[in-house]
Amino acid sequence: MINKEKLAVSLASGVMLFSATFAFAQAPSVGNVPPPKPLPTVRPVKAISEARKEAVEVRKEAVSNSKEQIKEIKNKAKEQIKDTREQLRETKEQSRMQVKETVKATQEARKEAMEAARKTRITALETARTAMKAALDSATATRDTALKSAKDVMNTAMTAAKTNNSVEAEKAARDANKAAVQVARDAYKTAAQAARDAYNVSVKAANDAFKQAEIAAKPAPAVKTAAPSATSTITTTTQ
Repeated sequence: MINKEKLAVSLASGVMLFSATFAFAQAPSVGNVPPPKPLPTVRPVKAISEARKEAVEVRKEAVSNSKEQIKEIKNKAKEQIKDTREQLRETKEQSRMQVKETVKATQEARKEAMEAARKTRITALETARTAMKAALDSATATRDTALKSAKDVMNTAMTAAKTNNSVEAEKAARDANKAAVQVARDAYKTAAQAARDAYNVSVKAANDAFKQAEIAAKPAPAVKTAAPSATSTITTTTQ
């Protein structure tokens, strides 16, 4: 702060000193000395008033400059806050779009993986069904061939037995045919059961593979992350 009283006194003293110095410089030589002129009267009240006015003006100017600086700092801070909030909004929007695109890509990949798994399962089931049918057809053909062969053998033996009028030979031919038929039927049952077991194993393997693919295609649990807020507290430092 400016000391108004000291400033006024200093100005008054300066005016008096200047007046005395000026009067001394204007004095004539010693040989021709006119009567001394009266010194100008210094009015300290006026000087103090002027000093006060000047001090007030200085203070007003300083206050005005301070207000302008404060206003400029506030405006800069407002602009900085506005820009920062805009950046936060843009970042949040970009993050939202990235999450949306990631979810969409994940869903598409899961859809494709599940479709591929379904096709693989269908192909495996069809292959297993075809293999079982082929095995059953082969077992049926083997059984039918064995039965026909046993019947032919029995017919030949029966013809020979009747020709020889041998009851024992006829009975032996029937027993042999019965045994051959039982062997053929047992062989068919064994082959058919083996074909069905192989089919069931293939079906289970296909279903298990499909379930594993389904589990692998499921999205991982989402991890929640704190998104930047557009109303976050912003601190500015002014100098």
